[in-house]
Order: sequence, then structure tokens, then C-alpha cells
Amino acid sequence: MMYDLIVIGGGMAGLSAAFYARELGLNFLLLEASNRVGGCIQSELVQGTYVLEKGPNSLSTGPTLNEIIDKLKLNKQQPEKEARGKLIYAKGSLHEVSNPIYLFGSNFLSSKARLSLLSEAFRDGQSNPSEEESVAAFFSRRFGPEIVDLLIWPLLNGIYAGNPEILSMQSVFPRLYEVEQKHKTLLGGLWKEFWDARRNKHNQAISPKRIASFSSGLQSLTEALGQRLSEHIKCNSPVQSLEKFSHGFQLTTQAGEYLEAKKVIVAVPAHQITGLNLHYFGSLKQIEYAPVITMMVWAKTRPGDKIDHLLRSSFGFLNARGGNLKLLGVVFNSALFTGRAPTGRHALTCFLGGALGEEQMNLNDAELSHLCVNDLCTVTGWEANDFDVKKITRWPKAIPQYKLGHKDLLEILHAKLPENLRLAGNYLSGVSLEETALSGKRALDELFART
Repeated sequence: MMYDLIVIGGGMAGLSAAFYARELGLNFLLLEASNRVGGCIQSELVQGTYVLEKGPNSLSTGPTLNEIIDKLKLNKQQPEKEARGKLIYAKGSLHEVSNPIYLFGSNFLSSKARLSLLSEAFRDGQSNPSEEESVAAFFSRRFGPEIVDLLIWPLLNGIYAGNPEILSMQSVFPRLYEVEQKHKTLLGGLWKEFWDARRNKHNQAISPKRIASFSSGLQSLTEALGQRLSEHIKCNSPVQSLEKFSHGFQLTTQAGEYLEAKKVIVAVPAHQITGLNLHYFGSLKQIEYAPVITMMVWAKTRPGDKIDHLLRSSFGFLNARGGNLKLLGVVFNSALFTGRAPTGRHALTCFLGGALGEEQMNLNDAELSHLCVNDLCTVTGWEANDFDVKKITRWPKAIPQYKLGHKDLLEILHAKLPENLRLAGNYLSGVSLEETALSGKRALDELFART
């Protein structure tokens, strides 16, 4: 049988491509190497009741995921209203950075850094478009090194688990880069575009993206997609070879099955694509991945305690450069969503590893638990017996690193692709689940001229 389309990979990108292929009524097949779809989206129930996420903890709802969720008739779980605080650990304490009054009225930033922020909109000058700039270099030029250490470094810890000194500004924050190129100022340009967008929408407020989950965890989404697409999915079917011929492609699975398709979407991580031995994908070997360790921890509640209040009312915290912690950051799950921990406990997801913490992957569970709890004690001032590590999950290749040269690498890669082959995944244009799902949809749109 000649399929209209074969999708290789059953993570978020592949599932999104397959979802929209079904919407078009295509004759297609999705091949997944493991025994389940969903990739790194993995939810568990502790004590049969409380949700634990091994991978991503939430999703940021955008047009693509909203459409998929709505069509699957899933009920999103939104964060509790009060859990809005964003914290950064620096200078030995937690600082609220989502509140501009605190940001400028506390000792978190020096007078020089505050002045640099306030005056940036009045300073013209942009980077040379012919010279690629790192994230750290860009923000240091616009705001100074203190802003990089205290705000940009933890932000990149939270998104990429990466090093801003070697990540590409054009690839990591393309919109911010374009704003500066267009307006010669970053904050002034953002402010102008915000008001222009409001006027174009007849002065209606622009709806920000909101994070969400599901009562049984994020795996509810991939399971629902798997059920919707079940007749088109083949698990335990790793692809060993992919060959181009006159009318399409021939694929060979590890079990020796031969399949043919007019068009193909490859939606597996960059480091796995190279196993297909196609000359198209050779440059993907240059894309590095940061390792991440996720640790689910329950903390005893301490009613009336200042830190306990933060654990109930904030999103979580990230570690600034020089914060003297091994932790990249911590998400306060039970402040965001119900059903994450029993009464008398806070549910926390702690993140270790990252591009600068690869050696932590070699630690055993006891060593990781000690490291994690020690950092939590440092941040909270609580005792070690206040924390109970419930689950440790290691992701050796968790997040692709958009290093300097990433944009050029992708341009060379896409130039080599034949007309009926497309790529999808979080190494292309963003690492969030929304952007990953969009990459699958975009790949399908390009192959089948959807509008």
C-alpha cells in the first residue's frame, strides 16, 4: 500500500501532524519506536491519586494546542488565581520579579541596573544583522551584565536549561531580536507594538497565553490523541532506513517491514534522526541537548510561615547566576493545580542538570536526593525531614540547545530536503509544547498546501 503520508515519531510534533492529517482525510500512518506515544510527556499517580509529571509540568495554551484540545473535548485545568508570583533565588533569598513595584523598589537590583532598565527605551542602537549575537551579549549590551546574571540567566535555566553565553539570540528570542532591529530599542519597540496591536484589535485587550494541565496530568492530552488516531498508529516500530525513490519514499522498520509513502514527516528528536543514515540529516549531529533531572518532592506545610505562603501563592523559583544552588529551579505544582499532593503537603518539581550540570547525571538517587534537599533547605530555611523525594527521572537528552550558528544550520538542512519530506520537532523553532505542536502542523501544511 502506498500511503499519502507517513509520520515518523509519536511525540507532540508527530501527534500534531497526524491529528491534522486525519482532519484532511489522508491515508496515513504514524510509526513510533517505543510502546507508547507521547514522548517525554509522562504522568504518574502517586498513591493512586496525586499527579506527578516526569517531563513537562504544564503547557502554554496557544492557537494550535487550543484547537486540538477543543476538538478532543478535553477539560483544561487552569492554575489557581493566586499562584501568579514568579520568584528568583539570588543574594541568599527569594525575590518576587513578576511585580514591577518590587523589582524596582527592593534591593534585588542595584540603582545602576534599575536605571539601565528604565532608560533602555531611550537608547538607540541595534546589533549588526550580519553578526550573530549570543543571548547574554544581546541583553548585556541593552541592559548591562547585572540584568543578565539576575534575570536572563535564570530565565534561560527555566526554558532551555542552557548557557546564555553560547545560545543564539536570533534563534532563542527571534521576536525580541526583530523588535530591536526594527525600532533600535527593545522596550520602546515592544511598547509601541503592544499599542499598535491593541489599536488593530479595536482596543480590545490582547489575551496572554495561559498555562494549563489536566486533572490526570499532561499525559491525558497525548493519550486522547493516541485514542483518536489509534487506527493510524503503529508502536514498537522503529524506522531503520528511509530511501527516496521516484514516486515517494520507502521505509524499513526494525522488524523488516517495508512501507511506502508519497510524503514523509520526520518528527523525532534531532539526535535520533541521524540513525536513519540519510545524507539530508548529517548536520543535525551538531545540535546538542542539555540533560535534565526532574525530582518530585513533597514538602510539609508550615501554616503562617513566610516561605509556606510563597509555596501556596507562587509559580515557583529559578536560580540566578551565582545563586550558589545546584538546582536550576523549582515549580510549585500544588500552588498551580489541584490534586498534586495530599493535605498537609506541598508538591514541588525540582530540576537539576542542564548544560552546565551534566556531571549530575552520574549521581545515584541517594546523592541526587541529598543535593536537592540540601538546596531546598538553603532556600527555605527548613529542615531536611520536611522534604520527601517521591520520584527521580533522568532525561539524558532533554532540551535542544539553540547555540550560535543554529539558524544557519537549519537553513542548510532545509535546503537539502526533497520536496515531499519535512521535519517537525522542538529543535526547529521553539521548545514549548505549543511550538512543538505547531511545528507538526506547519510541516503538514507545507506538504499538503493547507491554509
